[in-house]
Formats: sequence, structure tokens, C-alpha cells
Amino acid sequence: MAKHEDEWEVFYYHETGRAEYARILFGEAGVSYKESTDVRGKEANHFVAFGGKPSELNFPAFAPPTIRHNKIYIAQTNTIVRYVATKLHLLPSNEIDQFYCDVLMANIQDVNAEMYGKSKATDEERAEWLKTRGANWLKLFNEPLTREKNQEYYFGNKCSCADLIVTVFLQRLDFILGKKYGEFVAKPFPALHQLRERVEKRPNIQKFLEERHKAKRNFVTTQWFN
Repeated sequence: MAKHEDEWEVFYYHETGRAEYARILFGEAGVSYKESTDVRGKEANHFVAFGGKPSELNFPAFAPPTIRHNKIYIAQTNTIVRYVATKLHLLPSNEIDQFYCDVLMANIQDVNAEMYGKSKATDEERAEWLKTRGANWLKLFNEPLTREKNQEYYFGNKCSCADLIVTVFLQRLDFILGKKYGEFVAKPFPALHQLRERVEKRPNIQKFLEERHKAKRNFVTTQWFN
């Protein structure tokens, strides 16, 4: 069981990237943590990719993000999300739904990888991807939100890690697509966009977003349409 006096630390760059899926969980739970962003400098010893020999870690990490919970170190975004959500009681109560949260996180990683592969594509190629494969991915995220009348969240009509990580995913899409976000996301997939709006209005998430803005922790990725 996670306690508020527990020590949490996030090792990642000072940017809104893969660690954000864990950061938003801390934000929703109101749990403080230490940011360690010098991952290529004084903290490089934690990461094999940067020449480190992370013998002090419980299990070696290749690259950021990594989190520390007291004396436990956990790497890899998907595993970090599952660990933090478990400790902060942000998993759905149903065990199968917990596995579906894992599926959502894996799907997010797959979409992000595909979009990264389009970073050097033309505007026409990107638009075609959004209309075809991208739209199919978004249908996958949108459909579970339309199964029940007045459904507000993915599971049990209660905010869980699923809703939080998908919100970060949509924020990233908004940054990448810019003026095209409405055309390709908000309008064709209203349940998905409404989920984002609902999560962003939660008091702790409002505070989290304000702190992110104040810290100037921005998205660092290619914007497709300027």
C-alpha cells in the first residue's frame, strides 16, 4: 500500500514525454515526487544506454523513464504505469479491467511509435494516415466509452489510470496535430474528446496541468500541421 510519506522519484528529461503517463497518476492521487532530470549527467549511472552500470538498481534500466519508490526502481513506461497505478489505487476494481488498462497503454505506445515514423512524411501522407490507420486506432479508444448511457469513464464510471493515460495521449495528439485536432479527433470521436475534457476538469488534474505549465515542461515532438 502506498503511503503519502513514501518517497517517489521520477527520472526523465524536463519535458512532457513518456514519463507523463506516470506523472499524471501522481497528480490525480495528490502524491508528491521528486523530479530528477539530469539523466545524461549526474544520473546517467542509472542507465545502460548512457554508459552507466546501474548495479545499485534492483533491475537494470536501459534508458529513461525510470521511477524510484523508496528503494525499488522500476523502468519501462508500461510497467511504471501499472506499478504506480497499483500503489496509488488508480486501477479499476475488476481484475479483467485492470488488464484492459494494460492494453490501452500498449495501444498508446504503438500509436506513438507509428506517428514517430511519420515525422518526416509529407502533409498529404500524414493526412492519409490519419484518415485510415489513425482513424482505426482512435475508434479503438473511442468505442469502449460509448457502451453505456451517460458513461463518463472507461471502467465502472469511475476515473482510473485508463482515463488519465488516454488524456495524456490526447494532449500529445493535440500538440502534434495543432489546428487539425478538431478535424481528426474531437469531431469524429466526441466521446474520446469529452473524456479528455472531463479529466482535465478534475481538481487535482487542473492543479497538475497548472504546475506543468508553470514548470514549462512542454511536449517535444514533431508538429505535423503548423
